[in-house]
Amino acid sequence: MIFKKKLSKKELLLWQVSIAVVLIIAADGLIRKAKTAFARLDKEISLSEAQVLKMQSVIGNKGMLESTYATINPGSATIKDADGFLKTIARYAKSSGLNIRNMKANAVQEKGLFKVYSVEIESQQPVMSLAKFLDVLNEEVKGVGIERLQISAQNQKELPKAILTVNAVTFEQ
Repeated sequence: MIFKKKLSKKELLLWQVSIAVVLIIAADGLIRKAKTAFARLDKEISLSEAQVLKMQSVIGNKGMLESTYATINPGSATIKDADGFLKTIARYAKSSGLNIRNMKANAVQEKGLFKVYSVEIESQQPVMSLAKFLDVLNEEVKGVGIERLQISAQNQKELPKAILTVNAVTFEQ
């Protein structure tokens, strides 16, 4: 109805001003939303940059961290896989005078950043030989532990039979 009749200059100016105000309010709302989105993106970028800088410092210190780990855990250098762990066990058993009758590797368990190697050992020696072996192994290779130890003897004249499960924890490189 308004458009059928001719608008006066005042009415036309009033319509133009009201449309301009509505457009300005809508544009202001859009600009505020865009500004908020850009501020959030800028904050996320700043946080990501900080994380990248932290990671770069860790990567830069990789050599120092590896040498420190090797110093703290010197025996771990030989334990890179199940075969290396078996050889380490055999070497320390030989040096401590433990005669191993049977030795078998169990499945390797991967737990996040580290691996757990497990070996089952069977021996028939005096208990002191077994104790000496465990002491030498514990002193030389950090991250090694006894999961299970079973000692049995049929009679007093027979040497005790020992079955033990030894685990080693190493960090993945």
